[in-house]
Amino acid sequence: MAIEIHCPNGHRFRVKEQLAGRTGRCPTCGTKLQIEATNQLPLARLVPLAPEVVATLPRARPLAAAASGGNPRPAADGQSWQAVAADIAAAAASMPDVADRALERIEPLPAAGDLRPTFHATIAERPDATWCIAFPGGDPTEPLDAATMQAWLDGGHATGTEVVWRSDWPEWRPVQDAFPDCFGGGVRF
Repeated sequence: MAIEIHCPNGHRFRVKEQLAGRTGRCPTCGTKLQIEATNQLPLARLVPLAPEVVATLPRARPLAAAASGGNPRPAADGQSWQAVAADIAAAAASMPDVADRALERIEPLPAAGDLRPTFHATIAERPDATWCIAFPGGDPTEPLDAATMQAWLDGGHATGTEVVWRSDWPEWRPVQDAFPDCFGGGVRF
């Protein structure tokens, strides 16, 4: 699988996945850039632990032992699952209000409609608008939604030399004019 790279000058190209984390150059303009990994999660690695470390780790106890506060009774060879289930049921019956008390402490999650991203003031004026970014010497991006535009600003990818366009604007604007607080109050480069 290839990684798509976006040069700060607006050029797009692909590199092999094994080059992630290395520094490379844009084949069009020669700009030096860091090749970032894709959004995939890293693979887990097993780490061997010394036996003396393993001995200090906490051990899980069966529910019956946790309820009684003591050690669990050793399971007899061939103990049926019904006997284990009976032990668990007995332990649960001995502490009926534990679940009720736990539920009292749980705060409800906000409804899905209440989760709104925090947008920059210019983006928040029209969160339904479409955005485009044009880099010096490059083509404009494909249309972007408000969340993607905000992520671009928050990610620190804006250098201040770009121009931006919103679907309700008649013309392109310098990014520093559209988002002055992102660039130290509109100081021009």
